[in-house]
Amino acid sequence: MGDKTNSLSKAVEVRSPLSRSYRGIMLTSRGRVSLHDAWYTPINRLVDHISMVVADTEFREDTPRIFRIPLSQGRGDIDIRGSSSYAVARFLSSIAPLIIKEVMDEGFGIALAFVDYSSEEPEVLSLGVGANRCSYECGRIDVKSIIAIYTPKIPEKPEERRKMLRSSANKVHEILNMAEIASFLTGLGYLEYRVSRIPLAIYILRMAEKGEGEGVEVVIREGVESFVVKLPARNPEWSLSMFPEKLVSDLETIVVKPIKLGYSFAPKGVILMGPPGVGKSVLAEAIAESLGKKVVDLKPSVYRSMWYGMTEKILDRILKSIVKRTDIALVIDDAEFLVSRTMAVHEVHISEISLLLNFLQRPKRPLTILTSNSPSLIDPALLRPGRIDVAIVMGYPDRETRRLIAENLLRKYGVKVGEDIIENLVQASKWMSNAEIDALIRMALSKGDGKITRETIEWARKRFRVDHSVRASEHQFLRWSTSNIPGLVVSYIPQDHEI
Repeated sequence: MGDKTNSLSKAVEVRSPLSRSYRGIMLTSRGRVSLHDAWYTPINRLVDHISMVVADTEFREDTPRIFRIPLSQGRGDIDIRGSSSYAVARFLSSIAPLIIKEVMDEGFGIALAFVDYSSEEPEVLSLGVGANRCSYECGRIDVKSIIAIYTPKIPEKPEERRKMLRSSANKVHEILNMAEIASFLTGLGYLEYRVSRIPLAIYILRMAEKGEGEGVEVVIREGVESFVVKLPARNPEWSLSMFPEKLVSDLETIVVKPIKLGYSFAPKGVILMGPPGVGKSVLAEAIAESLGKKVVDLKPSVYRSMWYGMTEKILDRILKSIVKRTDIALVIDDAEFLVSRTMAVHEVHISEISLLLNFLQRPKRPLTILTSNSPSLIDPALLRPGRIDVAIVMGYPDRETRRLIAENLLRKYGVKVGEDIIENLVQASKWMSNAEIDALIRMALSKGDGKITRETIEWARKRFRVDHSVRASEHQFLRWSTSNIPGLVVSYIPQDHEI
């Protein structure tokens, strides 16, 4: 097949505005790479992820950390050479200098390589090394590597997977010992260099197969007839920036970071609880967006049937078709329909819950997010740790949260107002839900022909019937009902004086 190492014909020096002493070198097959041709979001998210991995990694020589990332497009749909070269250039100019400063200013180098493993022999598409210049009498510099491997299919047999990882690492190690890299490192003032053979981390980038990145589609056959059930996969429209800082910080610590870093103890199930309209469905989307996953909604209207045995058959096929989908987040909104089996009035409900119990018990499954207004109605077996690992309880927003909601909504609607109007909205929306605050602002804007004033806010507020004592009682009931939920419960129910 020939030596593919020679495809790296271009050597480019890379500098960074983040450090004067930093230098980088990139080997690539592309002479020029434009943002238009090379920007591919999953690959650039990988570059951002590397800094988290290195900061969280002990520099051992025995075992690399391995991450699997399914790409939403096939090989023919993206320019993997251009995307890889752009990602390496971005890594060298903006990520590597910070990593080196954090780990060790001198005597440490970091490399990133992209490898194509679509044929018998791995081909290095792009590779870069960054390090700081020696300032005074430096001996050896140690270079650690990160490797990203494109592959159309992850080998099923362990020995074949090991072969893929080993041969890719060996090819990268071979290039890191080439004359161009040796000259670059010794030119920084070091007497000698050592390239670690075992990478810090390996990313396996599996190119999408037919249907991946899309929704769920199952064919149900009943006798001589058949029909198709579809669950579309949609892009999340919301982000965590819409939520209070404390909530976002806890979510990133408990949910987002462990999943991104591939920890075995990362949560597989989350339930979001609270009164109607406080943003549970929006938060579910925001969690999916922060993880780079599409959302698939599982609604009973999709799979329930009037025919005996058909509901269980359809649900079983749907769950089996998505159990290995790591590119999606499964969202079960308004999960009260999963009532306790002791309250079920029909055997089909018991079968339905049993199927979901088995699905949630699987260690390998997509992140599953439930939302509920009344968690006390849900079968307790669904909520136990191992099935649902984290419960987030949301109450009516406090003053600071209402301010954030109002500012975000006014920005969304393109309306600029002074601090006095913001404060007026915060006061007028006391004990309102997120959805009601949105409605309040839209009504006030409608009344003012696109402008919002104290008068239009007051006009809109009078159209709402918000009983403060009733909603305070809802908070009390919510505190009581969540006190009986096992596992990790994180509560964001403000005290009455904070409202």
